[in-house]
Amino acid sequence: MGIANNVMRETDHMRNMGENQLGNESIQVWNGLCLYLPKSNGSRVLITTRNQQIALDAYAKLYQLRPLGEKESWELFLKKTFPTGSRSTISQVECPAELEDVGKKITRKCKGLPLAIVVSGGLLSRKEKTPSSWKKILKSMEWHLSQGPESCMGILALSYRDLPYFLKPCFLYCGVFPEDCEIKASKLIRMWVAEGFVQARGEETVEEDVGEDYLEELIHRSMIQVVKRKWDGRVKSCRMHDLLRDLAISKAKDSKFFEVRGNIFAYPFNPRRLIAHDSQNISQHLRNCHHLRSLIYSIHIPQVNFWSCLRSAKLLTVLDLTLTANPDRERPKKKLPKEIGEFIHLKYFRFLGPPETRFPSSIGRLINLETLDLRDNFYLDIPFSIWKLHQLRHLYLRDRTIFRMQGRDQRCFSSHLGIDKMTNLQTLYVKRHGWVVRRGLPKLTQLRKLYIGEPNMSSNISYELIFPSNLVELILDRCRLKQDPMLTLGKLPNLRALKLITNAYIGEEITCSSGAFSQLEFLGLKDLDDLKELIVEESALPSLKTLQIYRCCQMGKLLHQLQKLKSLQQVKLEDMNHSLIEEIKNTEGEEFDKIRLITSIHQQQGTHAIVMI
Repeated sequence: MGIANNVMRETDHMRNMGENQLGNESIQVWNGLCLYLPKSNGSRVLITTRNQQIALDAYAKLYQLRPLGEKESWELFLKKTFPTGSRSTISQVECPAELEDVGKKITRKCKGLPLAIVVSGGLLSRKEKTPSSWKKILKSMEWHLSQGPESCMGILALSYRDLPYFLKPCFLYCGVFPEDCEIKASKLIRMWVAEGFVQARGEETVEEDVGEDYLEELIHRSMIQVVKRKWDGRVKSCRMHDLLRDLAISKAKDSKFFEVRGNIFAYPFNPRRLIAHDSQNISQHLRNCHHLRSLIYSIHIPQVNFWSCLRSAKLLTVLDLTLTANPDRERPKKKLPKEIGEFIHLKYFRFLGPPETRFPSSIGRLINLETLDLRDNFYLDIPFSIWKLHQLRHLYLRDRTIFRMQGRDQRCFSSHLGIDKMTNLQTLYVKRHGWVVRRGLPKLTQLRKLYIGEPNMSSNISYELIFPSNLVELILDRCRLKQDPMLTLGKLPNLRALKLITNAYIGEEITCSSGAFSQLEFLGLKDLDDLKELIVEESALPSLKTLQIYRCCQMGKLLHQLQKLKSLQQVKLEDMNHSLIEEIKNTEGEEFDKIRLITSIHQQQGTHAIVMI
């Protein structure tokens, strides 16, 4: 009775609490219940929660549930749709043949979410068991899943209500991406930062790091799903379940947080954020958008008066613009208008347009710009004024970019232009590198991630490599370096990830000298056609956890070098020399058995998991 009374008392207390108090009080509720629980070892308490922190605070053994597979989803669906009222096994529950096809379509709509499957199955259990009846449910599933507080959407809404105030706009913002979209974590976080959703925690932290914490918190609360993780465990990409995306869009609409294209014909129309992914002309609706902060827009060009209509959005901070050619119209203009320089509050600008697009010199007026992403474009004409953007933190440039200076074209490999003035840069992605490595890089004291690519050319590149000491991640691609770069790179004190790909180095040996790479945790070697040997001297790579070597077909031996890597946890080999594979599989010795346990081999002919040996 003590437990029951305490549960009732705590439940009544929670009903009277505001939404921001609920999350903070959850662990206090658990502590109150613990006072009434027996202390014997025979007691068991099962806590189910979407918030991982509650389980951790309760000192519970944590089981993280994954979305159900197709078979598991179907079994749960049958159990809820055809309740037997007995203890019959799922193999004894059958679905009529004429209903199986539409039933599986309904199950797939639930995307492995047990709650959605249970709600759908419970609904169908009360409906007529005919194909026409089920097809009606299939067509209106979103409506059925959102009706009432006990519905799937109503239950998920409780998780949204439980979010801290600073996570709510971050969650809602995830709804701006298309359905089933794999969202790049870095892009999402930079949009959050541009919107002002993320605040630095003191002088020692950067907003992007705090944004990663926000994303992990949403994942722990099961509001966002992880698709891929990076070498260091950080999120690389994520997605929203369809039902949670519907919840985000619904809450955003209620609070006027953002508008999707389907609602833009409702007046008055003056949104803060506008999303249109379907290339429909909305130019006429932009003319009075004085409060517009974000525009995520995919359009056919030319589109009449788009830029002149957008001029009213003086407060625009996020612009994600994709311009695609309209096959029914004439060839689009390749020059962006000078009006683009009027959006002086812009912090995030991603642009994808037709080849040979020319940017106006007015881009240099975007003095608050923090992210400029042009990596997906082919041939760009950029004015020298880009180097005035001293607040840039993340810069992505494609190869074949032309820089205009004083009426002349300067290819970005021909001279040093002004990269050293961008001292706030944290990420730099460039496809040609001569003008970067000669003078500019050492002055970029905030730079953490650097990608340098050089398209294959008849002449080899052999510039002296000088990198800032604070660099954390480095990718060299197609640079065709003649001298072993490891002697220089091994001295970088903070380097944690290094990738050499597609003939970044054209020598036969790579040597990691004694004491080199003190902090390196990830090393990737890919498509180095001439590489025959990786040499690891004593005390080199003391922190290396992951080694990936793909398609370095001249490499004939490796096993004895791996012995020296005391912190190694994972080795991945793909399409390697047959003799190297045989060495790893067949060399006898207990010390080699340990290496085999952490090694996986993928060959073009098939997959060999050394873990099974």
